[in-house]
Amino acid sequence: MAFDWKEFLTPSWKKAAVAALLFILFVPFINYWNGIMCIRAPCPSSSAGSMLLFALSGPRHIYSLDLPIALAGIAVCYAIACALVSFLAKRRGKAVKGK
Repeated sequence: MAFDWKEFLTPSWKKAAVAALLFILFVPFINYWNGIMCIRAPCPSSSAGSMLLFALSGPRHIYSLDLPIALAGIAVCYAIACALVSFLAKRRGKAVKGK
């Protein structure tokens, strides 16, 4: 039984929803000001966070978006979502066959 990559990578609403949730929760691509002012380096004056952390941190100003990290995060989140949906579908199939 060969692994079907086409089925694994084919988009579905379940995969897109899981990937979007993972991206919002975990991918730190937003750089925002955290209120710390420094005179010398190294300085923790910038914070990188996910969209969830930015939303929960109160009124902050975004000063940059790290697009390479965002694009890599989208790809990794989609791969994880594909694996998770595939695993759950196979597990559900075995549970139905076992009844």
